[in-house]
Amino acid sequence: MNDDIQDKEIFVEAIRNFKPPKDKIPLTFRLMRLKGLQPWANTNSVSIGDVIQGNVFVVVLSDYMVDLDWLISECPTLKKNPHVLVVHGESDARQEHMKRNKPSNWILHKPPLPIAWGTHHSKAMFLVYPQGVRIIVHTANLIYVDWNNKSQGLWMQDFPWKHDGSDKGSGFKSDLIDYLSALKWPEFSV
Repeated sequence: MNDDIQDKEIFVEAIRNFKPPKDKIPLTFRLMRLKGLQPWANTNSVSIGDVIQGNVFVVVLSDYMVDLDWLISECPTLKKNPHVLVVHGESDARQEHMKRNKPSNWILHKPPLPIAWGTHHSKAMFLVYPQGVRIIVHTANLIYVDWNNKSQGLWMQDFPWKHDGSDKGSGFKSDLIDYLSALKWPEFSV
């Protein structure tokens, strides 16, 4: 019995002191920072403010649940961004609330579904910068509890603009274009 307790203590201590070198951690896959954890337990985790930052020109947020008040409080620069499209799966009553409380320049879009049940559930962000596009695929709804109180993760990568005139495609590019086309976005001019 004492050996089991001692082994557990050694294991917990090993995890607590585990700090991989920053140059060895891929920046693409991250856990989201949780409130109330010891700093060592949030090592290399990110908040939504770490993800949405800098000189963003166009923002497309795709999620099931969206709390606009929380989102703007966490990322106040979004309120001033002239081009924000929120693709969501909220109920009709919640959508009406969002319409009344959104910044006037934001566009809300609930994609039509090809089936009679279900809802839009994809969780992604597309942030357009002068130097390229940041794509984030994540597991959290855009609500406080998901970003602060639940173990969640994300994949994030920055893609520079292509300047060489080539249009070499990839499976990822084709799938992304198909997905975005299926959303049937409203007119969204930039």
